[in-house]
Parts: sequence; C-alpha cells; structure tokens
Amino acid sequence: MKISYYETCNSQYHSGHHLPTVQIMIDENTTLADIYDGLLDTQNTEHLDYQFEQENLSWDDYNNAVDEFKKELLEYAKGKKLTEVKWDNSLEIIGEDEDYDCYSYFIIDPEVNEK
Repeated sequence: MKISYYETCNSQYHSGHHLPTVQIMIDENTTLADIYDGLLDTQNTEHLDYQFEQENLSWDDYNNAVDEFKKELLEYAKGKKLTEVKWDNSLEIIGEDEDYDCYSYFIIDPEVNEK
C-alpha cells in the first residue's frame, strides 16, 4: 500500500479518483505535521472502513503506508521539524471560490508494496 499526494483544490473542483482517497482541510498555515496528523485522523479516514473491508485491506498496512509517507515529508523538510515547514501544495489551489473549504487529497494505492 502506498499513499501519494493527488491534488489540492476546493471541494467542488475535486476530480475524484478510482482509488480510495483521504482529504485534509488546508489553509496557508498548514504544515507538514498537519498533513501527517491528518492522514492519521479518524475524521479523515473513517470512510475507508467499507473500502478496506471490500478490498481486504488492513489498517496496519495503512498505518505502515502513512509511516512511509512521513519519511517523504521528513525528506522534504530537509532537517527541519515537520511543524516548521509549510505544506507547499496549499499555495497551488485549483479553483478560486472562497466560499468553499480547500483540501489536499491523497490517494491510497493498495497494489503498491513497500519494501
């Protein structure tokens, strides 16, 4: 299982994906730590229960994938704490409508095996 960044946009512009996704609300102050915490937050992931059951996926695999994604975040942070580095994608927002919250979307690919 692998977690990958997909896009950042207002919810009305999200193009969807055939793989399970996790959405994390962001703003200009969102840090890498917020992204990591958001991937572990049950409010963001509870909708995955059904998909995991249908596809015979485990939460252990998901948590391992989150840990692998954290390694990517730490590499991006270049020695700084995750709380000190802003989530750059929060500036690349698709859609300009301020009436909607903005989210970063992450794809969960169950077919990718991590080493």
